[in-house]
Amino acid sequence: MTPDEIKALQMNFARIYPVKHSVAKSFYDKLFELAPGVRALFPDDMREQREKLADTLAFIVKNLDQPDKMELAVSSMARRHAGYGALPSHLPVVGEALIFALEDQSAGQMTPLEHDAWLKAYGRISDMMVDQLPKEG
Repeated sequence: MTPDEIKALQMNFARIYPVKHSVAKSFYDKLFELAPGVRALFPDDMREQREKLADTLAFIVKNLDQPDKMELAVSSMARRHAGYGALPSHLPVVGEALIFALEDQSAGQMTPLEHDAWLKAYGRISDMMVDQLPKEG
């Protein structure tokens, strides 16, 4: 990612950080709407899961310019998610739900540069995760 993309993403996240729990709720609501079958991979009480998502987003935003640190954390996260039953085919819908939630909670203030930066950041993370998840088929 370019320095301008990183800065744009960080600025967007700073604006939505006060509503991070709403971002997480919006994300999971959209994820379960798009892929109802993945609901079984999550606990009934989603409070802790939403907190983990908010913390993960904060970590990612903080470490976008530190690829080695990011890769270690994403690799660890992917291995955990593999243990929960996550598959590579889940990643596109997760990305769609994430971008939806970020846009939804940006209250119409997400710029095209911020949108593209989030897409690029998620693409990087997804690429790192796919190698750690079980192969399908």
